[in-house]
Amino acid sequence: MLDQISSVIFTVRDDLLKGQSLAVSSLREEISGLRADVTGELKELKTGLTEVSDAAERNRRRLDELEQRVSYLEEENKEMKHRQVDSENRDKKNNLVLLGVPESVVDNALENEFLCICDETLKVGKNVSIERIHRVGNKTVRRPRSVVIKFLDYKDRELVWSKRRNLRGTKLYLEEHFAVEIQQRRQQLLPYLQAARKRGEKAIMFNDTLLIGGQRFSAEQADLRSLQLRYGEEQTRSQIEVETDQGPAICFYGRHSPFSNFFLAPVQVSGKTFPSSEHFYTCRKCEISDRMDLAYRSTRAKYPVQATAIGRPVTLENGLRLEVMRTGLMAKFEQNAELKKQLIETGDKMLVEVSPIDQFWGAGCGLSSNLLKTPNKWSGRNEMGKMLMQLRSEFVQSEK
Repeated sequence: MLDQISSVIFTVRDDLLKGQSLAVSSLREEISGLRADVTGELKELKTGLTEVSDAAERNRRRLDELEQRVSYLEEENKEMKHRQVDSENRDKKNNLVLLGVPESVVDNALENEFLCICDETLKVGKNVSIERIHRVGNKTVRRPRSVVIKFLDYKDRELVWSKRRNLRGTKLYLEEHFAVEIQQRRQQLLPYLQAARKRGEKAIMFNDTLLIGGQRFSAEQADLRSLQLRYGEEQTRSQIEVETDQGPAICFYGRHSPFSNFFLAPVQVSGKTFPSSEHFYTCRKCEISDRMDLAYRSTRAKYPVQATAIGRPVTLENGLRLEVMRTGLMAKFEQNAELKKQLIETGDKMLVEVSPIDQFWGAGCGLSSNLLKTPNKWSGRNEMGKMLMQLRSEFVQSEK
């Protein structure tokens, strides 16, 4: 009986061991299959990653090539522009520009009028040789158009130019004739020439270079920034203090005032640097309006006024305009300690942007307007001045 039971037990054990062996073998086969599948998928994934990496590297190289090409084209364009300006200046070498000749002097009488000026006022006689003389610009009621004189002989041009001081006390003014780009650079440097001379410093302008005490300044942003910090307080043509019926006010307008959005002071927003807060404002409003082409062009503009012109087709609703401008102004004054100091030092005086053509940011009247002393008569909202006063208050509170 016991033998039979033992036999049954051994049989069952053998069956169980056999079944377990088959199960283990099956699991091993399944694991082996899964391993093969995973290995294959890993190989495919690795191949795919290699292809993606190769494609990314090709794109990176292509992008580098394009950036180099753009840089080359920009340099080439810059050089072509330089040659064009140089050529234009050479063409104007024998020219002078006379301002103040009344419009009543008709075109065919200009030469005789100028020769009379040469003889009676400049004291050089009438024997100067003139190739051509004509007016330029659009006729306005405010002032007569300029008169361009092209001399046949450069020596005659130099003779007339050397006697320009004899025009003092008259309504006439003589100036040199340059390419538009050179004129723009000179216009930017002119206030600093006047400020330097006002201080008694020796200063002269040669073409588009300002020489002050032997130091050279160009119209490049770095030089302008240096000049602005050096002579900023003396730019009375762009900033004056006025006693209004609501108290003292600092009235500003134009690129020479540190409170103007056109003042060249670098600002950095979201990791991107802009030459001025106006560059940032124009770029951001173009981005909001999905005009990325204009946004890109505005950031590459050399001067704030050029950025403004590029972004002029784009408008925002007033709330967004104020929000974007505040971001730019906050960056401007927070990141430029000297400008922040100048803003705080205005105390509790009213700040007014006296743009005669801007009814939103400006007061709607100019620096010479009789309305400056009566704010209630301003046609503009002076949002720029209001925002600056708000920032000034916040800066003062934060420093307490």
